[in-house]
Amino acid sequence: MTEMTKTTLVEVDVPAGNTYEAKAYAASGARSPLAPATIRRRTPGPQDVQIDVLFCGICHSDLHQVRNEWQKVMPTVYPCVAGHEILGRVTKAGGAVRKFKEGDLAAVGCMVDSCRTCSACREGLEQFCEGPATFTYNAPDKHLGGVTYGGYSDSLVVDEAFALRVSDRLDPAGAAPLLCAGITTFSPLKRWNVRKGQKLGVVGLGGLGHMDVKLAPARGNPHEKEPGGRPGTPSALCGRGLRASDPRRDQGAGRRLLAGAGLVSSEVEDPTSPCRRRSTRWRGSAGPRLGHSPASSGSPGRRASPPRCTATSP
Repeated sequence: MTEMTKTTLVEVDVPAGNTYEAKAYAASGARSPLAPATIRRRTPGPQDVQIDVLFCGICHSDLHQVRNEWQKVMPTVYPCVAGHEILGRVTKAGGAVRKFKEGDLAAVGCMVDSCRTCSACREGLEQFCEGPATFTYNAPDKHLGGVTYGGYSDSLVVDEAFALRVSDRLDPAGAAPLLCAGITTFSPLKRWNVRKGQKLGVVGLGGLGHMDVKLAPARGNPHEKEPGGRPGTPSALCGRGLRASDPRRDQGAGRRLLAGAGLVSSEVEDPTSPCRRRSTRWRGSAGPRLGHSPASSGSPGRRASPPRCTATSP
């Protein structure tokens, strides 16, 4: 990150006793580099935990948001402190907190709150909150006003309901990306009950794809070498699929993948790719998802994981 003069970010006039200062990296505009900044966090309430951030992954969504590339649907409010693959250690816990104690490892993903009352929230599907959900950054901050700030900082405060316990046996640096890339790929593997003997096609070996390559074997799904693949190349690593630099090879690989795989995980942005399918409504919809073969899965249920997601790394 480019070192620049330290900037103090003040969004609202909040009594000092209810907030504290935290260091962060923020973008002041769509074309500006991230620069050191000082932000204000709320002091922990009865159900809050304060977390010292140890690691935060870099998701491609962070780049889109910082550069205001989603301005038609999610315009960026500057200054923007991104980051939603957050892992750290609890330093303070409110009096009503039951899941955490000081010293525990904790993780925070893309949400920090929801309305808690709509039908989705009552079913434990806060990501579909009709409120809508409060995202970790660039969302209205109901506590301090302004917008929320993410994990590109040294500290944050969150309701314990939106923090996850992390085992001390996990490498914190390696566990942080599980909060976005990991759950995005694990969710459909679990939703479609991918298991030993099935074939999983992985299109794009980026932030999401490499997670599939790691998670699938843990569910008993062996990787198969694509014909012509060399050891160490995506074609040799991914089950029944590759993302080639040559468009002609990519088209051929896509056709083979869709023909032979029971489930396809794709992070491809190219609209001409044979592995790209029109997205369907995630909640309350039924039917096959991206590249999914109905014959190999049985009847889909009422809920479905998102059919695809942007890669979390180039």
